Amino acid sequence: MFFSEAYAMGLPKQGTDVAVIWDHLYLFLLWLSVFFFILVVGGMLYFAVKYKKTDGVKPKYIVDNHGLELFWTIIPTILLLAIFGWGWSVYKKMVQAPTNAMEIRVIGKQWLWNFQYDDGRVLTNEVYVPQNTPVKFVMSSEDVIHSFFIPNFRVKSDVVPGMYTTVWFEAKEPGENQVFCTEYCGASHSLMLAKVKVLEADKWEAFKRGKPVEVTGAAPVAQLSQMSLPEQGAKLVEAKGCNACHNSTGAAGAIGPTHK
Repeated sequence: MFFSEAYAMGLPKQGTDVAVIWDHLYLFLLWLSVFFFILVVGGMLYFAVKYKKTDGVKPKYIVDNHGLELFWTIIPTILLLAIFGWGWSVYKKMVQAPTNAMEIRVIGKQWLWNFQYDDGRVLTNEVYVPQNTPVKFVMSSEDVIHSFFIPNFRVKSDVVPGMYTTVWFEAKEPGENQVFCTEYCGASHSLMLAKVKVLEADKWEAFKRGKPVEVTGAAPVAQLSQMSLPEQGAKLVEAKGCNACHNSTGAAGAIGPTHK
C-alpha cells in the first residue's frame, strides 16, 4: 500500500515504468521527511516540557556526547548517500532514451504544440503513439521558452528557442494523457495544452495507414463529415490554436481581432 497506492497521495496515474519508480522515490522522501519532522518537533516539545525552568532545581551541565554526535553524523550521511544514489538511478532512466526509440519532432510556439512524424505528417495539440513502445520527443521552440510536461509519465523539459531538448517515455496503458506548458510564455500560457493519445498495436497500424481511430477510454470524437460547417470551423480554429489570440464572442481583451 505504501508505494502502490500513489493515487491516494494525490499523484497522477502511473502511465510508465519510470512514473512508478519516480513515485517510489517521492513517497520515500515524503515519509522520511514526516518521520524526521515528528522526531525533531516532538523531541523539542518533549524536552521543552520535561526540562522547563523550575525554581530550586539546577540542571546538570552536559559537556559532550561522542556517541550521540557520531550517530547524528553517520546516519544522516548514509541516508543522503542512499537518496543520492537512488535519485541518480531514477534520473538516468528518465533522461536516457533507448536507442530504438521512435522519434517525433515537437515544435512549441505561442500557444500550441505541433507534432511532426517522420513521414511528414503534422498534428496540432495532439499526438498518437503506440503502446509499449519507447517514444522520444525532440523538441524546440519557435518563439519564447516553453516547458513540456506530461504528469502521467513524470517527464518534463524546457523547450528553448535555438536548441533541441528531449523527453522519452514508454506508455503502458492506452488512453489520453494531458500535456501542459509549465513555463509562463504569455497571455494564453494556460491554454497551451495538448494530448498524448496511446494506441494499442492494431489501432496504431490503422493510424499509420491514415485511418480514423478511437482512443480507449476517451470520449468519442465526431468526424468532420458529421458536423455542420460552423462546427467544423470551430474545431479547426481550436485545433490550429487560433483561439489563443482570437475569439468569436467579441469580448474585449483578445490579442488579435475577434471573429464576430
